[in-house]
Amino acid sequence: MESVVAIYPCSGPTNEVQYDQTWVVVGALELNDIWVLTFVCDGCSANVSMYQKHSPREDQESENVYITTNLYAPHRPLYLINDPLHLLKT
Repeated sequence: MESVVAIYPCSGPTNEVQYDQTWVVVGALELNDIWVLTFVCDGCSANVSMYQKHSPREDQESENVYITTNLYAPHRPLYLINDPLHLLKT
């Protein structure tokens, strides 16, 4: 089953706080055997900056980070999907 588990508004927290809070939620889920497979965000600048804080996986060829290592399950990739509604429109 897929479900949204956390929503953080971007106008309040700084990028560093948003990044840290996101990984706190991922850790809590993963440690309770709930796999996190992807981050999905809209294309606002705070989300883009947060995505850029992640390191690309070694097997990624693009400079744009779209897949990163899940810190709590390094054997399983974590996909970063930015603004999927805009992608569908175009």
